[in-house]
Amino acid sequence: MADSILNLKKHTCPTCGGQLIVNETRKMYECPFCGVTFDYEYFREDDVLERGSRAIRAGEFQSAKDAYEFMLAKEPSNFEALRGMILVYACARSTTDFADPKKLKIMNTPAVDEKIQHAIDHCLPEHREYFSKMKELFDAADVYEEGLNTNKDLRSDQKLAYSDIQRIEDKKGELFFHVNDPQDPAADMIKVHPRSIAGTLIGLYVFYAIFVLLIFGAMKNPYTKATSEKTRSTKATTKVNYTMPDYFAYSAAEKSLRESYEKRGMDPAEASKKAAADAKNAQKNMQKYVAIDYNSILNKSADKSESQRLEKEEKWNKDHANMDRNRMLFLLIPAGVLVLVCIYLFHREYRIKKFETETMKPYRDKASEITNEILKNEESTNRMKTNLIHLYQEMRKLDPMPEKVSVPKTIKEKKQPRKRWE
Repeated sequence: MADSILNLKKHTCPTCGGQLIVNETRKMYECPFCGVTFDYEYFREDDVLERGSRAIRAGEFQSAKDAYEFMLAKEPSNFEALRGMILVYACARSTTDFADPKKLKIMNTPAVDEKIQHAIDHCLPEHREYFSKMKELFDAADVYEEGLNTNKDLRSDQKLAYSDIQRIEDKKGELFFHVNDPQDPAADMIKVHPRSIAGTLIGLYVFYAIFVLLIFGAMKNPYTKATSEKTRSTKATTKVNYTMPDYFAYSAAEKSLRESYEKRGMDPAEASKKAAADAKNAQKNMQKYVAIDYNSILNKSADKSESQRLEKEEKWNKDHANMDRNRMLFLLIPAGVLVLVCIYLFHREYRIKKFETETMKPYRDKASEITNEILKNEESTNRMKTNLIHLYQEMRKLDPMPEKVSVPKTIKEKKQPRKRWE
């Protein structure tokens, strides 16, 4: 096929082998060397177009170009040749390839635009609307391609913006504290915010302060008067329930007095009566004496205990004279350290917030703007894509000579053996 098309392009003279030229006035081919002329029918029109159509469907674009150039030299307004030249420069096997926006974007070159404009200028009036719609389709493809390129540039800018954000995030992450995961030491370090550490330290100090206050609160002087009165059991001193010793028992005293009176010659009945009365009086006097003596003993014991208590209370106060100071030291020293640590932690938190509000905010705003532009541009390109499909359908409706699109054979058909006479 390529050789036959090549011969058509050269217009070789069968007599001398010279290059034929087209005489538009006489509608003939002339050989400038031997003067031989040939009618247009010598090179059949249908055969040339058919060869060009087969070549373009086979992807032999150079051969198809030769055939269509030969046809256009003979008939500049030939519709199939004009359309075929557009397909050749677009490297498309059929106008159905124009239905795919991705392929159309690749085919859209200045050479194709030039051939479309050439077809509009040289086609017949009834075909001009078809080629004009094709030009509109390719112009829309230009806009669609610009939208895709814009979207590509925006995505590149978005990637750079996110890269800057990540870089700042890494710098901000240096202000965090990194600790190992206790459950998985081999895992990556965990970032801990300074505010979390400050809150934990404050909570620990509160528990520590409560513990210290409880410990020092339990260390009270056990020898104070109020404490000793609570721990000491008291007894009444005005009424003493004192039990007489056995030798002061009423019966023993009465017996002794009765015997004494009987020895004196007193009547036993009278001696017994008098002994009972004397023993009773003696018992009363003895109880009075013992109660008075016991009260004095208690008073002396109480005075001695109070003296000892005062000595012990004074000694305990002297030994624990620095207890209040120690309690304040136990509370204030850790509190001072905690304040310094918290100042340091809150300063780091302030730097983190400054990173977020001042340093990172412009980059995030820029990334957000780019993202919004990408969404708007994608919406616009989708509309352009829909418009391309609509323009292609309109162009197909205006096609005066629909192309013959060869349907590829199925696998089953390819496996069937061809008959010998075919």
